[in-house]
Amino acid sequence: MNTVQEHQLLEKHFKSFFQSRGYNYLESVPVTSGLDSSVYLINSATNLFKPFLGRKYVRVFAIQPSMRTQILKNYYCREVETEYPTCFDSYGVYVSMEYVSKLVLDSIELFLTLGFCPKQMRVRTSGKDEILLGPVHDSVLRHRIELDTRTEKYDHAYGCSLTGRAIKIDCYQEWQKKYKNLCYIILIFKGGMPQGAELATSDQLILMRAFNHQYGVSVSRIADLLSMDTFEQRRFADSVAGASRMLYEGLRPNSSNTNGRTLKKYLKAVLWFGNKLDFSVEKCVNIVCEYIRLEYNIQVNSAEIDGYFMRLEGVEKNEEQ
Repeated sequence: MNTVQEHQLLEKHFKSFFQSRGYNYLESVPVTSGLDSSVYLINSATNLFKPFLGRKYVRVFAIQPSMRTQILKNYYCREVETEYPTCFDSYGVYVSMEYVSKLVLDSIELFLTLGFCPKQMRVRTSGKDEILLGPVHDSVLRHRIELDTRTEKYDHAYGCSLTGRAIKIDCYQEWQKKYKNLCYIILIFKGGMPQGAELATSDQLILMRAFNHQYGVSVSRIADLLSMDTFEQRRFADSVAGASRMLYEGLRPNSSNTNGRTLKKYLKAVLWFGNKLDFSVEKCVNIVCEYIRLEYNIQVNSAEIDGYFMRLEGVEKNEEQ
């Protein structure tokens, strides 16, 4: 699997699909842009959609570089390894209430055009989402609806008094013998009033299901550069991707703000997991530089990256003493 090529094909298909159906493309912003004050790093295309909530006649979509840093809490614990990595591209679509039915039908059609089989897909919901379920009954998935009694599973909290209720589209993974999530279609409320709806998925989520992979990092672009067979290998790759994203956007670990401290955590993880893999500091530096060059098409100063690692090593040694 050439992951870079698969990402390029998926991005091209996603863009052309929604543009051909009358949706307007929103340009992405840096992860560290601060566009949405409710988060300190952009973590979803939803961050781009919030200004459109409550407006009429809106159909927009975006492919937004994103980071989820919640996994740092248990980053070194093998037993709680998550299938979702730090860095990903959020694939999102938002529509005002006039186009909710269209969004549901177009979302289902998107996955069919990507090669997913209707007989291996299902729609899950609590049964409270009549607005979203209505168009499903007019689709090829009308016989693939499963109602769930655990209503809280479909509740979302966006912050700033925004909430959501979702239907989930799953696809069956033969190797796992279970259905796994492919996307959410979420009806967004403010003060109890529906504002619009969004499709929420990601590049890695789609490719994980399409190629039957368990871990998102194994279908990320860094998979062309590093092995992903063990926990240590996956965490090392994830650390490189997370640190590289922040370095590319101009962050430096000597900053005392939240973003700077987050970058420092990823750089420390690169060293820690690199050591577990018997990688020298020099090799870790070279891998970070190579990944930034491949992912972002820029050259970086390896001496500068080496300096960050050497200072981190010095801090850790002093802490041990």
